[in-house]
Amino acid sequence: FLLNLPFFIKPNFSGLINHVKRCAEITNIPIIIYYVPSRSGQYLNIETLNTILNAHENIIGIKFADNNLEQVSYLSKNINKYVLCGEDYLLEEFIKLGASGAISVVSNALPKLTKQIFDEVRADSCLPEVLNAYNKLSKDLFLETNPILIKYLLSLLKLDCGETRPPLDKANSVSKKEIVEDVFILKQNKIIK
Repeated sequence: FLLNLPFFIKPNFSGLINHVKRCAEITNIPIIIYYVPSRSGQYLNIETLNTILNAHENIIGIKFADNNLEQVSYLSKNINKYVLCGEDYLLEEFIKLGASGAISVVSNALPKLTKQIFDEVRADSCLPEVLNAYNKLSKDLFLETNPILIKYLLSLLKLDCGETRPPLDKANSVSKKEIVEDVFILKQNKIIK
């Protein structure tokens, strides 16, 4: 399961490590650390991330949802754990830096396309128009707070996942227009059906 690092409280280093260890000790389920500093308010240095990832044998990897590509590169090369892309618009860069995979927003709606891009970038055979369309969609899905627009995209693809719940509201018309345009481009270029 994904283990979010604490938000709002911002524990000190020893408190953070103890929290992660306690969570890992009470389960035998593999844990992926969810590192999303824009939501937790904690931007951690590489030494701290390394310590967290090695705090317990149940910790098998990290979903890295930040644009610090230096850290991605270091982790991909120097830890024996999964490094998973958590920033859809940086998928290509993560793959080139050695990421193991992705836990992404776009893959909720387009898992085959995400896997195709992952495989093709690794093989250095991904077409620019495919990457450009994917990157535009992945950026546009964050015009509003996630999961507002991924739910809208799923509804366009006839995959009912329900409405957002308060305090989130429905997508605004400007954002919806961008997502409709993204789907049109993907279909027009035969990237999706």
